[in-house]
Amino acid sequence: MWPAVLQMLSVLYDRGARSSGLFRRSANYSKCQSVKMTLDAGRQTSVNFDELPLAVTAALLKVDLHLGSGRVSASTICCFV
Repeated sequence: MWPAVLQMLSVLYDRGARSSGLFRRSANYSKCQSVKMTLDAGRQTSVNFDELPLAVTAALLKVDLHLGSGRVSASTICCFV
């Protein structure tokens, strides 16, 4: 999942600054579930976050942080920035 998280952070860093209220917007639930199932199945390379709606990418990262799965930590984010 690490490459996917880094790719999500990269997309949000590049395109998220131009988006207002990004983490407050609702994302398409079925699209989020589909991408989440793909990532959980280990098929990280088949997800292109550049082509996904920005709200879906933000929602996936937000869910990962909320669940505390341990995939994203403060040290990961600090190293990325």
